Amino acid sequence: YFFIAAAEGPVLPTIKHHFGLLREDRWYALTAKNPQQYDTEILADIFDEIEYTPGIAGAPGKLLFTLCPLKIEEVMAAANAGVILPPKSTWIEPKIPYGLLMCRHQPY
Repeated sequence: YFFIAAAEGPVLPTIKHHFGLLREDRWYALTAKNPQQYDTEILADIFDEIEYTPGIAGAPGKLLFTLCPLKIEEVMAAANAGVILPPKSTWIEPKIPYGLLMCRHQPY
């Protein structure tokens, strides 16, 4: 599924179809052999169960993947086309407090 190379430290991809993989304190740089529209689709085709849990770095028996973030244009295009993105495809940091999005605020 991937071309794999050992990496010296954390891999934070900036190009689509490139991934970082952390396995038991060792980092690897991966490049997809058969790219798809969304990088999460590649992982979903390989693994039966995917946990979207930040902070499991180095956990025994777990793999941690880092992916290139989607550009806002990609999110907007998917929304306009009625595409449902895979879970956590639109994960952003820092999180906007939920209450600010749900409450109407009056100017002072």
